[in-house]
Amino acid sequence: MTLTERIEGDLVSAMKNSDELRRDTLRLVKSALKNQSIEAGHDLSDEEAATIIAREVKKRKESIEAYNQVDKPELAEQEQKEIDVLLDYLPEQMDEAQIKEIVDKYFETNPKDITKMGQTIGALSPQFKGKADMAIVSKIVREAFQN
Repeated sequence: MTLTERIEGDLVSAMKNSDELRRDTLRLVKSALKNQSIEAGHDLSDEEAATIIAREVKKRKESIEAYNQVDKPELAEQEQKEIDVLLDYLPEQMDEAQIKEIVDKYFETNPKDITKMGQTIGALSPQFKGKADMAIVSKIVREAFQN
């Protein structure tokens, strides 16, 4: 069963169980997946679907920050609940120690040249796609260049 099929099945279950939060969140994700599928011209792979779900999580994290800045904790809480639903569909995220280990291993065979930071991130990104927040990866790579 693909990730997209799993989301569709869970959406039907949420509708049957009157789980409004899960239903509404999955509808938004299903719509984003459908739009991307149409744009790409093919059914999405699980990796592509996970990338889109990760993007949706990132949007909600940004919304939480904005709501907290304008003192709207109830809206920030709603966004966090949606994130919790979405995280069920992403692979387990790597922690900073795991990311640092992969970055350190990369630098064992590649030079630390700060002018090639973009190339370094590009070379590492396939290993982290859908499994780690690229902002954290970027921070760890930047720290590695400074050491």
